[in-house]
Amino acid sequence: MQEKIKHIYNLCLTGKATSADREELARLLSLPENELWAKDFIRQQFEEINNITDMQPESANAVLEAIFSLNKNDNHISPVIPMRKKKWVSTVAAAAILLVLFGSVGYFFLFDKPAKDIVNIEKPGNLYPENDIAPGSDKAILTLADGSKIELDSAAKGAITTQGSVTVINLNGQLTYNNKDQSGKNVLFNTITTPRGGQYQLVLTDGTRVWLNAASSLRYPTTFVGNERKVEMTGEGYFEVAHNAQSPFKVSVNNVEIQVLGTTFNINAYMDEAGIKTTLLEGSVRVLSGDKKVIIAPGEQANINKNSDNIFISKNVDIEGVVAWKNGIFYFENMPFDEMMRHLSRWYNLEVEYENGVPDIEFGGKMGRDVHLSKILEFFRKVGVQCRLEENEKKLIISRK
Repeated sequence: MQEKIKHIYNLCLTGKATSADREELARLLSLPENELWAKDFIRQQFEEINNITDMQPESANAVLEAIFSLNKNDNHISPVIPMRKKKWVSTVAAAAILLVLFGSVGYFFLFDKPAKDIVNIEKPGNLYPENDIAPGSDKAILTLADGSKIELDSAAKGAITTQGSVTVINLNGQLTYNNKDQSGKNVLFNTITTPRGGQYQLVLTDGTRVWLNAASSLRYPTTFVGNERKVEMTGEGYFEVAHNAQSPFKVSVNNVEIQVLGTTFNINAYMDEAGIKTTLLEGSVRVLSGDKKVIIAPGEQANINKNSDNIFISKNVDIEGVVAWKNGIFYFENMPFDEMMRHLSRWYNLEVEYENGVPDIEFGGKMGRDVHLSKILEFFRKVGVQCRLEENEKKLIISRK
């Protein structure tokens, strides 16, 4: 059995392991009779890999400590096995594999820039507040055509209001519309807005499904009429558009328009991000920006910089990472620290402030979005990123020695 474990480990190390291989590896290492041997094997492999890298002892100790301090019963964390050619990443890439060896769950993995390194830190005192910050949840504000507002959450169930012939139904964090009159004589517009720390789903009257991420909004008619279906969005949304060749679906984001017939795509248009990204999963969409227009295929992403109308196309995009939020996951593969913190700040409704600049590190890995903030801050502490909460626990101060 031990030889089989070593064989699968070598497949992981060379990037040849399948998901079935990794699941089998986790199963074998979870057997009680293998626990002591596994721990010795992990330490030995880590030390052998670390001997051929430039990682400082403090860094190696921090990574190894993270491996052995995992909570095996935490099913909110998923393993990620990133493989890189750069020497300075090899230790952490291997550590990712070792995390899979140690149990069926994983953690974030730190990718330090070549000129930097993890610092050795002392155990802080009273680092986190007594009242931990819970993750975001299903909540939003529905603004009706007359300007009145209704608070939405997953607790409210059933019909919540009627607008003319349209009944608005809320059920399990999803809003739907039942329109008894399709004549379109009285078209009304609603807006659903998610706060920081919120998300919501809705089904439009044409059957199109929309997922809204935190700090986002969608303005839409309660019924679609004419030869087009048009909505306006801010923030981030995931769309599964109902097919209707006679009535194209259009999403307007700032000065950008996305046109589709029936397709699945994601739009990221937060104001604090560098550009507007439209990523296609299925079908075909046309992206228009000023006098520029392009058609993208599944697996491609159209990126429009806010300072120009130019549209840049990226091929073979990591779709899993783009739509991870919709599936309840944080996905931080090779993500700069400040970009990662923008994701976290929206979900935990935090203001982030850097005391001495943004830490020059990147993280890889994924984590469920249903974890409390303290779990993430504890990992930061392990890798040398100091942090504290201030001002009624809504401002996160980041520093690094």
